[in-house]
Amino acid sequence: YIEGPTGIGKTFIEAVVADALLGNSQDKVLLLTSKIGLLHQISDEMTRFVPNRTNSIYGGGKKDLSGQIVIMTYDAYRMVQSEIPFAFRYVLLDEAHKGLGKKTYQRLATQKRVSILIGFTATATYSENKSLQKFLGLEVYKISIRQAIEMGLLCAAQLIMASVEIELKHKSKEESAAEYKKRLSLSIIQKGGNIAAARLYRDLFKSRNLRGIMFALDVRQGKDLVSVLEKEGVRARIITGKTRHDRRKELFEAFKNHEFDVLVGIDVIKEGFDDAGVAVCIFTY
Repeated sequence: YIEGPTGIGKTFIEAVVADALLGNSQDKVLLLTSKIGLLHQISDEMTRFVPNRTNSIYGGGKKDLSGQIVIMTYDAYRMVQSEIPFAFRYVLLDEAHKGLGKKTYQRLATQKRVSILIGFTATATYSENKSLQKFLGLEVYKISIRQAIEMGLLCAAQLIMASVEIELKHKSKEESAAEYKKRLSLSIIQKGGNIAAARLYRDLFKSRNLRGIMFALDVRQGKDLVSVLEKEGVRARIITGKTRHDRRKELFEAFKNHEFDVLVGIDVIKEGFDDAGVAVCIFTY
């Protein structure tokens, strides 16, 4: 397995490795990834990085096994008939630590009898009992965040921690305990997260024309965050797991073209999202 921080180009490495493994043979490579939303993105990147190889998608409603490189989610892998993955000589594990769950681990352990497994991850040790060192055995290469920055694979980073003060009103006689907790939660998220994040971006980064991404806990908070950003004069859009693939491509393209300032994401842009022009990343929780 190869361990390296997010952003150094593991998908490119996966593509080059797959191409080298295939060579002039008739073998096929199975590439497992964590989310349906990444299937098309990885497929597009494989086409860009190794245009001489065909790739296909199995998952998210598609069941195409025709490509030399077949891209499949871990969920689909757990459910598919065992003889299908056993036909692959090579299995590449994108975000390989996601394969350490009990059911996936058991199936991959069986897969090891017939295939060569190669993992790519930013988190080789998921917990004390779950590690790629124990499962795959051989660490081919490891690079830390600091080393990646020194090598120019990642840009230098500056960390800003912003604290806020929130006045929380006491429970009213009319409120139930559940209603009170819900109001407190919304107040903390809205005032402590969204408003503070929007104003921080407005004051420090908007005037410098720096594009940013912001992470929200859920869709409700994300939509509210977009609304707050717009009120502060910051152009923003939201992308979620339910955003269609074609709409995602439109949003990413518009974002790169500076048609808006901030892209708000729930979990879609945490893994596999690449945009060298993003200068700001804000967590609102």
